[in-house]
Amino acid sequence: MSRSSRLVPVLAAVLLMALPASPAQGARKRLRPPAPVSITVDSVRIEPLAPDAFVRVDGAGEYRGVLELRRSTVKPPAPAPVPGMPPAPPPPARAGVGVVNEVAFEDYVKGIAEVPAGWPTEALRAQAIAARTYALWVMENGAAGAAGGLGAQICATEGCQVYAGLAKERAPNGANWVAAVEATSGQVLLHEGKAIVAKYSSSNGGRSVSGGRSYLKPVDDPDDARSPLHRWTLSVSFDDVGRAVAAPGPVASVRRAGGSVVVGWTGPDGTAGEVVVPATDFRSKLNGAVPPPPGRSRTVPSIMFDLAADGGARTVNLAGRGYGHGIGMSQYGAYGKAARGLPAAAILASYYGGIRPTTLPPGRIPASVRVAVDQGRPEVLAGATGPFRVLDGTGNVIAAVATGSWRVAPGPKGNLRLFPPPDQSGHAAIELVDVVPATGTVGQPMVVRFKPRVPAMVRVVATPPGGAETELLAPTPLGGAVSSVTLPAPAYGGSYIVRVMADAGGGRTAELVLPPPVTGPPPPAPAPEGPVGSELARASRSASSVAAARGGHDGSAAVPVAVMTVCAAAGLVGAAWRRRVARCV
Repeated sequence: MSRSSRLVPVLAAVLLMALPASPAQGARKRLRPPAPVSITVDSVRIEPLAPDAFVRVDGAGEYRGVLELRRSTVKPPAPAPVPGMPPAPPPPARAGVGVVNEVAFEDYVKGIAEVPAGWPTEALRAQAIAARTYALWVMENGAAGAAGGLGAQICATEGCQVYAGLAKERAPNGANWVAAVEATSGQVLLHEGKAIVAKYSSSNGGRSVSGGRSYLKPVDDPDDARSPLHRWTLSVSFDDVGRAVAAPGPVASVRRAGGSVVVGWTGPDGTAGEVVVPATDFRSKLNGAVPPPPGRSRTVPSIMFDLAADGGARTVNLAGRGYGHGIGMSQYGAYGKAARGLPAAAILASYYGGIRPTTLPPGRIPASVRVAVDQGRPEVLAGATGPFRVLDGTGNVIAAVATGSWRVAPGPKGNLRLFPPPDQSGHAAIELVDVVPATGTVGQPMVVRFKPRVPAMVRVVATPPGGAETELLAPTPLGGAVSSVTLPAPAYGGSYIVRVMADAGGGRTAELVLPPPVTGPPPPAPAPEGPVGSELARASRSASSVAAARGGHDGSAAVPVAVMTVCAAAGLVGAAWRRRVARCV
């Protein structure tokens, strides 16, 4: 059994749950409400149906492109540090849902939220080129960690580069950033024909750090003085240090030894020992154990610091510079250089070994990139700003037209559970609202109004008396509101055959066939037999065969004829046919 065929009974079950219940059943339901109906899928894909619609994740943001939701592992954040208490262990990981945004590559760069959009134009252009280059390097070398596990090519956090989607474009001065991205479209930094590791950080404190590449050598950078963290200090107690590094006993000394920090301790029995911690780990441990000073987002902004211990006061004082790893471009340094009048190319060359931007041909720039915008949360509410469709991981359409927020949670056996909104569950059906006028006349248009039971792709075709079938509505996403089509004025009397077809996805289809009557002279009688008449008859039969061949994709081309016959035999005239149309079809 195919996946799409398996979806049909699941979706149909939603309709059964919505049917009126007997009093006894109603009482039982009030005592024990039924569980929400869900569909088990391997993954979920959300695609907007309109070019100006955006996908969204409730509580996270809106994005261009499409969304994919996959099973992931949620790592809850570590508890906030409490002064005087040892760091609490992180909660255990559990199953969750990760979100990937597949977006056009240049639109991805427009969503990079690394520097304020009100900065000088050349600093913004330098940042756009560096971000574009870094993304290319990551895509060529493969995303690691949780992002790669979700099938993404890059993450959306400081671990890669910060991506905020449409929030960046809509932020104050966002148009400036978009203009910088568009002005540098296709420009990247290359070394030996490949994208460089264009690392950058907020501030380097006046001198960049070696990045282990020929183009990432340390350089002096006085323009970095623009940074509020060009120089910084921190004072923490020995006890805070002991808690951060989990020293076995009270801290007696702290000193810097090259790229490490050595923490000396004494035990209750007089024994002594040392804990040697790499400077990068010391920074992260203090950041996790000690709240940052007021006005600062990190307790220890970088690993570029000296320290001096005061044994009498049992404190250690850090004197540091910069914010971040300090490799490559300093963002505040770029600001300072742009303020002095340097163009983007010169700014970048000063940080990346003299390399200046190269404009790649369109074929060298990826069409799209897959960004892990959320690497895992217990559940996700996702949708779009306009109608969208929902698919599973193999491309089967679960909902041809969807609106609102669809809930996605971890499911059994590594799958996901997809919960449609209540108004989008159940069988597809089309409700006839009215036809105006109920009985038409020759030369007078008619209006048919209808309402889909669930959002669906709807197509309408009509055949006037004595005329050919005409498509009045191409497949169009329609929600639960009343819609209408206008039937062209008929030239003859008879029955106007109207077919309203809906496809809601997941095997849920419906067709409403209407034969509103038209008063007036009937179509001309068939031509008399004879050489000319025979040719006309053969042409008529040929046209009928073509019309039958152009019927519904499910082989139901004969249905309108059968409906027409039954309804005409029933003598449905005037408004009476509307009351009996259900029996006719």
